[in-house]
Amino acid sequence: MARPLTLTVIEARPLPDARCWLVVSEPLLARGMRAGQYLLLRCDEPGDWSRLLPRALFVAATQPALGQLALLFDTDDPGMAWLARRQPGAVLAALGPLGRAVTPATGRLALLVDESRLLAPMLALARERVTHDAVTLVLAGLTLPGFLLPADVEVQHYPDSLAQRFADRAWSDELLRWADGIVLATHGDPDAAISDAILRARPRWSHAFALWLLDRPMVCGSGACGVCRVATRRGSHLPCIAGIGIDLKELT
Repeated sequence: MARPLTLTVIEARPLPDARCWLVVSEPLLARGMRAGQYLLLRCDEPGDWSRLLPRALFVAATQPALGQLALLFDTDDPGMAWLARRQPGAVLAALGPLGRAVTPATGRLALLVDESRLLAPMLALARERVTHDAVTLVLAGLTLPGFLLPADVEVQHYPDSLAQRFADRAWSDELLRWADGIVLATHGDPDAAISDAILRARPRWSHAFALWLLDRPMVCGSGACGVCRVATRRGSHLPCIAGIGIDLKELT
C-alpha cells in the first residue's frame, strides 16, 4: 500500500545521454518493490512550489541487504534535473510504492527497449529474472554503462529503432522463436511491424507472450486525473494503478 516516504540520497551518479542513477535508502521499499512499480517524488525545495507536480520514477534495482534501491531517469525535465543535483545525505519526500509489478511469462525472456523513459523497469525486470531464467536485453538506439546490469544478462546493442529491428525478418524470427516471453518498451503506440513479426514467427502466440510497457504521464498515482488512460479491447486501462505492463493483444 502506498504511504508517505522519506528517502535519503546515497549517491547521484551522472550517466551519458543526460541520465542519472540515483541510489536512495529506504529498507521497506528495498525489500518489497518490484519491476514496474514506481514512486511519486516531490522535486522541489521545502517551501518552493515552482516545480509543483511530483515526478513518477520507476525502480531500476533493489538491494534488500543494504536497504537501498536505485532509480534511473532522464534529466531533461526541470524537476528531474533538480533531483539529479541532490548530494549524499539529502532527504527526499515521496509517495509509494505505486502501480503493479510487470509479470511476463516464465522461461527465456527477451526485453526490447528503445524508449529511455522505460529503461528503469526493464533493468529491474532483467535483475529479477536473470537469477532463474535466461534473459536477453535488446537496446535499440540506447546505450548503458556496463555496471547497471548483471553479467549474466545478454545485452544486444543496435543503432536503429525496435520497428526497424523487427523489419529484419531473420533477426526477429530467431529471437521470437527462442523466447518464451517478450516485453517491449517503445514510444507511442505499437507499430504494426512488431505485431506482424510476432504473428509470422509464432502464428499461435498466446496471451501474455508479449507484454507492452505503456509510456504515459502518471501524475496523480490514484487514477483520479485520468491523464494516463489508455483504450484497450477490454475498455479503459489506467497504468498508474493497474500497471504499465499490458498484453500486446489488448492493444492491436
